[in-house]
Amino acid sequence: MSVARAFDTENDAHNGVGYGKGAQVLRVLEDQIGQGSMLASMRAFLSRRRSGEAAEWPEFEAAVKLTAGEDLRWFFAQWLERPGMPKVELSNITVRSEGNESVVSGRILQANPFYRVKIPVVLELRSGDTVRQTVEIRDASTEFTIRMTGIPDSLTIDPEMTVRQAVVDEIAAADGFVAGRGVELG
Repeated sequence: MSVARAFDTENDAHNGVGYGKGAQVLRVLEDQIGQGSMLASMRAFLSRRRSGEAAEWPEFEAAVKLTAGEDLRWFFAQWLERPGMPKVELSNITVRSEGNESVVSGRILQANPFYRVKIPVVLELRSGDTVRQTVEIRDASTEFTIRMTGIPDSLTIDPEMTVRQAVVDEIAAADGFVAGRGVELG
């Protein structure tokens, strides 16, 4: 069920989608437009409402368009009108050394229907440090490359499960490096 069709707070399915995915939509929107624009959008939306008055997503979308200064119809269409979440996985992970740097490259694969979304890619290093990069995906396959000093230990996409639906399977790569969700190596 899509968020746009979830209206009955007494129905568990509607409730789960409306409140669960609805909260995720707001978080992903903030990642897209930035915290300042998100707060301005919320203020603009609330300033036009009386306390306790029912609200609809198109009204919030209009406030976002006004304050963010761009038409985000594509965003609301994909997140509110489609059931489910993006289904993504890692593929073709490679690790190589270039001078004093380690370079991790790969692809983020996305199942149809494709979402346009910024997705966090997080590398844990053997030193305990973390390297974080945001990759915008739009179609079936998006390449990424992360350069760092240090030895990579694990790779995770969307560790907070903000934008993806499927848990990523572990993918063994080079030199004991593993890509996946929450993988620790000894």
